[in-house]
Amino acid sequence: PVAPAQAAEMLDELRGKKMLDGVRGMAPRDRETLIDAIVRLSWFAHDFKNEVAEMDINPLVVHERGAGVRLVDALIVKSS
Repeated sequence: PVAPAQAAEMLDELRGKKMLDGVRGMAPRDRETLIDAIVRLSWFAHDFKNEVAEMDINPLVVHERGAGVRLVDALIVKSS
């Protein structure tokens, strides 16, 4: 599982990280909730590692600061 500090570091390594800070007049995104979502998804993957073969989340929308994130579509493939 990923710790919050590790999730924050991963976000800082993204090429598009400036989008989270707000660009072109866009408000900053809810980085803290995104970090929390990454941590929780990593725990889900850990807890169900013997049952889940794949997990695809696309898109995950990050709203303005304080407004959370929204998982729009996801696919979880069960291990055979």
